[in-house]
Amino acid sequence: MTSEKEPQMQEKPKIELKPLPSENEDTKRILDNTRKSIENLNLYVEDFFETMAILRENFEKLKTKSDAEKEQELMQSIAQVESRIQEVTSSMKEISKVMSDFVDLKHETGEA
Repeated sequence: MTSEKEPQMQEKPKIELKPLPSENEDTKRILDNTRKSIENLNLYVEDFFETMAILRENFEKLKTKSDAEKEQELMQSIAQVESRIQEVTSSMKEISKVMSDFVDLKHETGEA
């Protein structure tokens, strides 16, 4: 990787539970638990995007200091976070395929 790598815009995946009306209390509890799990997964992804933004800010600051070793370490960290984002995104796509009757996969544009 080169030190000239610029931030790229990447779509942030977000899973949303479809409206599923139910009068059954057990079903409502299951849907509530599912909604909470989805919210946690979305927060997990958001954390990766926030981490990436911080790493890129630090990288930009470091470029002015000419510290090749720290720059390389930061690039490795960026690559690791990018890899995690790709893994989670793939998982979310799979979830949305398997559970297509229950969830939608949305995308928001963000920096990664």
